[in-house]
Amino acid sequence: MPVAHYYAGPAAVTFTPRDTSTGALVTAEAVVLGVNRDAIPVITQPKFADIMSDDWGGENGVPSDAQYMGAIAVIQLSLIKFNLSYIDRLMTGAAHYTGGWNTAGEGFPFGYMIRAGGLMGQLTLNSANAAYTDVAKTNAKVMNFPYAFVRNGGSVNQGTAAAAYDLQFEAWLNSSITRQLYTVSYTTPT
Repeated sequence: MPVAHYYAGPAAVTFTPRDTSTGALVTAEAVVLGVNRDAIPVITQPKFADIMSDDWGGENGVPSDAQYMGAIAVIQLSLIKFNLSYIDRLMTGAAHYTGGWNTAGEGFPFGYMIRAGGLMGQLTLNSANAAYTDVAKTNAKVMNFPYAFVRNGGSVNQGTAAAAYDLQFEAWLNSSITRQLYTVSYTTPT
């Protein structure tokens, strides 16, 4: 069963790409994608494998146990200030970072591996940076998802007064050894 919690907004949303040849974060190329206006839903979805046994009805019965197989997190953003040029690149897979951001519309080859190919980057939610959010907070929360990528496309809601860009990221565990889905820290305003 998914567990939902909300990251209080407003928050600056940053994406740091990984080098496709090494998998290392390229911090010099981190981009502020925009500012999320309200609470950001972060839904953690644990994954389980059912264990079937004859004494509980076999394959047609109920599981006799379940084995934990990890978790993912789904982060739903609604950006009110946004960098459309970089969002367009993420939407088409152009976060495929090879010495620089690729152009919008240039995707990666079919069958390309997301994690092994270095297409996952670090998604950071930061409510402490008043320069981006226009709100200074004491003991603000910074949340990092070290292995995240755009899983579902976005939509632009444009009105006469304001525009918003909805975008959904999916985050995976960092490794099968440490099993870290995200980190949380608290900081003072910058």
